[in-house]
Amino acid sequence: MSGKESPHKVARARTSDLEFEAFSGLLPPPALTREYEAILPGTTERLLNIIEVEGNHRRELETRGANHIERMREIDRAERSQGQWIGAALVIFAIVAAVYVASIGQPGPAMVIAGTSIAAILGAYIYRPAPRTETAPERTSN
Repeated sequence: MSGKESPHKVARARTSDLEFEAFSGLLPPPALTREYEAILPGTTERLLNIIEVEGNHRRELETRGANHIERMREIDRAERSQGQWIGAALVIFAIVAAVYVASIGQPGPAMVIAGTSIAAILGAYIYRPAPRTETAPERTSN
């Protein structure tokens, strides 16, 4: 220090205020929008355009998702129907085979063929899975 020291000690403190402002929603508050517009003219129009484009995009994705779910349901119904027709054809074939085997004098094997066919039909109805209930994703409003 210099040759002379001050008899008084000086305490210094620095304070600062921190202010935080946030908003939610599609547009900033009007005061902030005016500030943006003053700094860069056309900002409000650009923001509105972005919001409109994003909304259209989101609705398009939701529509595509709903269409995809419906298409998958149609495919599932078609596959189930096809499976039922194939199963019915196999059972009819087995019954015809059982009748033929019985007609040639083999009642034991005929009963086995017919019994397994009936057991397969009963098993398919008793142990079939519960129907699936799929719902479209819930919409969130922004």
